[in-house]
Amino acid sequence: MPAIRDLLWGIVYPALAAGCTWAFLGGAWFKRDARSVSSLAVAAAFLIGYYGLLGAVPLEPVGARDWLFWIAAGGALISPLESIEKRAVFVVRLSFLGTLLWLVLARQYENHWSEEAGGSPFPDVALCFALGLAGWAAVERVAKRSPGAASPLSLWAMAAGLALCSLWSSSGLYAQLAGTVAAALGAAVVLAWIRPGTWFAGGGAGLAFALLFAIGLAAHYYAQLDTQDALLLASAPFVALLAEFLPLRRWSGARGTVLRLALVLIPLVIAALRCYADYAAQADDPYGGYGY
Repeated sequence: MPAIRDLLWGIVYPALAAGCTWAFLGGAWFKRDARSVSSLAVAAAFLIGYYGLLGAVPLEPVGARDWLFWIAAGGALISPLESIEKRAVFVVRLSFLGTLLWLVLARQYENHWSEEAGGSPFPDVALCFALGLAGWAAVERVAKRSPGAASPLSLWAMAAGLALCSLWSSSGLYAQLAGTVAAALGAAVVLAWIRPGTWFAGGGAGLAFALLFAIGLAAHYYAQLDTQDALLLASAPFVALLAEFLPLRRWSGARGTVLRLALVLIPLVIAALRCYADYAAQADDPYGGYGY
């Protein structure tokens, strides 16, 4: 049955791939130095989910959807690179994010920003680059400052929020891909409660964010995720970081994790409700609704 197949390849198998990578490649039940394979775990989950849901990847990618696979494959190297040379962290992030934007937004440039189309890419690309770099730094800082489930749980909420917004913005494909990232993060939440530590930092949190960022860009530019909802989703990492500087940071354990999650959910829920309202309005319109 298609629904069961999508469930297995979109959630179950990616979660198992991520969990097994952390548990076994990270040492005996992932020691603290398991952060060196953190991005590999996230990449493994996404690649398996992508292949199971969409099939073989074209050797010559055409659109943003095709490039997402190769972005995840390249992102698997983030943790090893960051663990080898700490001073190269910023260069790695700068290079990876610049490449990501170039690949995901290439068709947008050809269709809307080229000289022939009369548009300018600078405002959009500059904003995307700034949001991406700052968001990456925010999620990695939270992962380092909040050992345990707080960081992967917040990112899981971001992935779930993006999946819902993509689904209600006429893009079930991007919703499924966001779901594979959510599956990896769900595995991280379970493992983090078993073995608290900072092992999710050092690339894993960053790659999860980068993949969600790329999917969000694709859903915005190539589907119907509008600008305000995209910005609400993009604000979630900064809300998560804000919690580290409030009196809330003194709260530890499950109580602190739940309260941090509640803060992160604020922009995500607003974006999801807005997307659902637009979806419901178009579905009720016999001339412009979904499925017509």
